[in-house]
Formats: sequence, C-alpha cells, structure tokens
Amino acid sequence: ESDTRLQETQSQLQETQVQLQHAHQNFQDSQQQTQDLNRQVQEYNQTTQRKEDTIREQQEEIRCLRSQIENPHWVLERKEIEMTNETTQRKEDTIREQQEEIRCLRSQIENPHWVL
Repeated sequence: ESDTRLQETQSQLQETQVQLQHAHQNFQDSQQQTQDLNRQVQEYNQTTQRKEDTIREQQEEIRCLRSQIENPHWVLERKEIEMTNETTQRKEDTIREQQEEIRCLRSQIENPHWVL
C-alpha cells in the first residue's frame, strides 16, 4: 500500500513538474512579447518625435517665407511671390500629412489592445 501511495505521489509530482514547466514557458513567452511591444512603442515614439521635429522646422521655414511675402521692404516680382506661396502651401500640406501620421502612431500606441 505504501508503494502505491509512493507511486501516486511520484506521478502527481511529475504532473506538477510538467505544469510548472508549461507555466514557466508561458511566462517567458509573455516576457518576450512584452519586450517586443515595448520595443515597438519605443520605435513609434522615436518616429513620432522625428516627425514633430520636422514639423517644427517646417513651420519655422513657413514663418520665414511668410515674413518675406509680408515684409514691405521686400520688393518681389509677382512670379517670386507666387512661387513662395506655392512652396508655403506644399509645406503646410506636408505638415498636415505628418500630423495625421503622428495621430495614427499615437492611436496605435494608446490603443488598449496593446496591453497584455
């Protein structure tokens, strides 16, 4: 009878060890997924920061271009004014596109499905 109990205990112990190994593997997998997600979030943050930096630079360039147009001391030919206006418009379009891209990136980062 004690042999039977010993065998049952050993069997339960082996089953517990297998369950523990599975739980440990699941834990390691979860840690790896968390690290991967953290890396992706960091990449998104860096991309967003670069986009914001570019937007600030372009906004400054737009301010300079506008100041050239509006400054009465500047006498520009009509063609130059039109070209400057077109350049300013393209810059503003680019900024809007980048801001939309930043909103999308932030939305991906803040979306609850990222949370494990």
